[in-house]
Amino acid sequence: MSLQQGNIELLAKLIQTKKEEDKAPFVLVLGAGASLSSKSPSLDEIIIKIQEISGRSLDSLSEKEIRETFYSILQELPADERYLLLRSLFEKATPSMGYLQLAGLAKEGYFKYILTTNFDWLLEEAFVKKGLIINKDYAIFIVGKDEEAQILRQLRFPRPPVKVLKLHGDLSARIFKFIPEEISEFPERLEEKISELLSQDIVIVGYSMRDADLNRCIRGEGGAIWYINPEPPQVDTPIGQAMKKRKDSRYISNQYGKFDAFFVKLYSLVMGIPPEELRARKTIIPEAKEQLERKEAQGRWEQELK
Repeated sequence: MSLQQGNIELLAKLIQTKKEEDKAPFVLVLGAGASLSSKSPSLDEIIIKIQEISGRSLDSLSEKEIRETFYSILQELPADERYLLLRSLFEKATPSMGYLQLAGLAKEGYFKYILTTNFDWLLEEAFVKKGLIINKDYAIFIVGKDEEAQILRQLRFPRPPVKVLKLHGDLSARIFKFIPEEISEFPERLEEKISELLSQDIVIVGYSMRDADLNRCIRGEGGAIWYINPEPPQVDTPIGQAMKKRKDSRYISNQYGKFDAFFVKLYSLVMGIPPEELRARKTIIPEAKEQLERKEAQGRWEQELK
């Protein structure tokens, strides 16, 4: 049985309907692919940087051997050195338009639970740019930093309305789970809660399906899975198997399988704003603001002369 292809118009309608009928919104899952257009490094770029630092040549190795050697080198690095290296690679990233539109949808209540494997700050920066206030409009929980009991307790509360669970750490907290041994499992009770969240209707964006801990939480029983990625999911992967079992599951690939294109289009469909108007606003609004500021400054100057 092949997996079913979907379209973004249907997904947008489902997202709207959930809010109109006061039903639980889709749970959003973000993987590393979500951050590439924001200038976060890819795994290949990180591997090249590690190779430069270690002085080891990986050119003659197979892809599997390169990965194994990379993980070995990374594991051997002292904690501070590893932190400084990863920070230098991620700190120049800035939220893309896709992140800003994602934040806009969350602000309007279309996403309440966001699970991310990324340890960058792009989502938080996008929230700030959209005017969301931490601990009032959203909360961030970091696995490996915050106590399991505290995370579980806070996830039950209705406030703040948007909750972000960083599954593999956070650069600010100097926690970053990267090698297979580090992402093999979650704490037991937290894994149950993550599995519970992922048994709802979910949207998965930019996730490569390589993380054993998260894959284990995506089970065959539950609501629909919408998988968004440039390439369709493979049937023999954990997500592919879950999608076969979970009714109404679909994937979106090609044009709208890319993070920015997906969220810009989704925002325009859900909020009723065409993409071309969004592009115009991005250009026109800053210019209008500058004109207003110049007029206000001119008015103050003329007032001072009187």
